[in-house]
Amino acid sequence: MPTEEKCPTCGASMKKPWHTLTPGLVGALVKFYKEVSSKGQNLWVRKGNELSKNEDSNLTKLRYHALIAKVKEDGKHIKGEWLITRRGVDFLKGQIQIPRRVQTFRNRVVDHDEELVTVTDVMKGETWWEQEFDYSLFEPKQGELI
Repeated sequence: MPTEEKCPTCGASMKKPWHTLTPGLVGALVKFYKEVSSKGQNLWVRKGNELSKNEDSNLTKLRYHALIAKVKEDGKHIKGEWLITRRGVDFLKGQIQIPRRVQTFRNRVVDHDEELVTVTDVMKGETWWEQEFDYSLFEPKQGELI
């Protein structure tokens, strides 16, 4: 296993992980959309929502794809409050294609996959999640809770 590249000056990680738009992430986005639609207000609060623990833990990856965004008030982010973007709604309606993967470096998107997908393309597969510690994939067994 290769060693992680470190900054020669400060020793910080130089890792640039890729984040794939998975069926699990899109499923969480659908729940997010349904919740804000039922309220008639584009505001989603992290506490007290209907997401599973895995969906909630991975939800912020949708931000890298510009499908959700943090709520701001007076130029400052409000902790735990999110909104769905126009891009997120257009993606769910099948009106746009977006890159299947995005690459991040220190919590900022630095590259986009050339492969573009629709919501239908993503949802053809089984629900699976990227594991953040090693970015490998796993598939839950039939009936197994994730």
